[in-house]
Amino acid sequence: MSSPSKIALRIYFQQKRGELRSIPNSMKFPFKRWIHILSSILAYRKICEKPIPVFIIYSPSCLRVMEPIALELQARTIPSKVYIADWLIRSESPIAKELRFTTSRIKLTTWIIKSHKRSPIIFALNSPISGHQWGNTATTWANSLGKRTMCIQHGGIKHSSMKQLSLSPSPEIIAWSEASATILTEKYGRTTPPPHIVSPPCLPKPPPLQQIDHNHILLATCLHTEYGADKASYDQFLHDIFDSLEQSSFTLSICMHPRDKTSPNQYKDVLKHYPILNKRTEIFSSNDNRFYTVLAKSGTLLTRASTAAEEAAALGRKVILYDIESKSVRFEYDFLEAEPNCYLVQGRTELQKALVSNHHESNTEKLATRLGYASNGKNPRNEYARFFSEISMSKEVDS
Repeated sequence: MSSPSKIALRIYFQQKRGELRSIPNSMKFPFKRWIHILSSILAYRKICEKPIPVFIIYSPSCLRVMEPIALELQARTIPSKVYIADWLIRSESPIAKELRFTTSRIKLTTWIIKSHKRSPIIFALNSPISGHQWGNTATTWANSLGKRTMCIQHGGIKHSSMKQLSLSPSPEIIAWSEASATILTEKYGRTTPPPHIVSPPCLPKPPPLQQIDHNHILLATCLHTEYGADKASYDQFLHDIFDSLEQSSFTLSICMHPRDKTSPNQYKDVLKHYPILNKRTEIFSSNDNRFYTVLAKSGTLLTRASTAAEEAAALGRKVILYDIESKSVRFEYDFLEAEPNCYLVQGRTELQKALVSNHHESNTEKLATRLGYASNGKNPRNEYARFFSEISMSKEVDS
């Protein structure tokens, strides 16, 4: 007859084997033999005795939001773990050299299975829509194991971004502002538990006013979403902008979206038709990691519909949301229309008027506060360090 200890060990091993079998296909490691090795490790290792945040980064957007947080925690020696998907490494996305992370899915699944019940497993993209499926699958699996998952806001408060965030399978959401939290609770019913409110981690401090070049325009949009695969519409969008700038004195920087194709490069292909503007234009791929540096010094932000519009408006820049269609995604930013330096326009005539309109000195503190970008002299990374430090200091041990 088996001893009680052997029976308990067998039950525990079967439980862990069940957890391993539940791993989604998208998260499994390439060699099945590792499952047996990992089963043995899991059967005898102690469960983590205190909560340690686990950051799961699998897209450029995740990296943009979570890298500065993870770096801050590591600099302060606050325990944390960082997983970066190997396909993100292969895409040559810029990753800080000082960031300590793993690309091992074996380690990731071990971290999740062995994590303390209060360890937050953090995603930035995990709603059930195109491009987020991997995060959605991983979150759903972690939830099924009774783990604690969080989704951090990764975009602004335009309607589609907030809807995506509300669809996250993570029970807990980190919102960037009171406005975000209010939309999530009142419009989408995310009340239990209520969202945590922590400022955006990635907006830079504005430079002195004398360093802002009001003759410089930053174009930051995307060429892959709103018009689907209709290349002609994206071409027309770019032709309208470049034609309006060709005979002007404006200089132009283009910061490409991480999902825009670099080969062929649609910006370069259309820009060839405008030789004068071409000489005054710089194009940065997302791998150059220059967006916030260029934004800080630009007088105008030009886009169709992007979180960049909110960030620029909060910094007091002129913001032009332009589209070739009358019923456009730009109207998701209708709340910016009341701002004196924000323009929602359609057609070249309206675009040209907006480009030459005077910049109005205005107090953007109210808008910045609403969007979560008002620092009030505080470093938002300090807020995340405090937030996760309080979690890690918990003394509760899993039963």
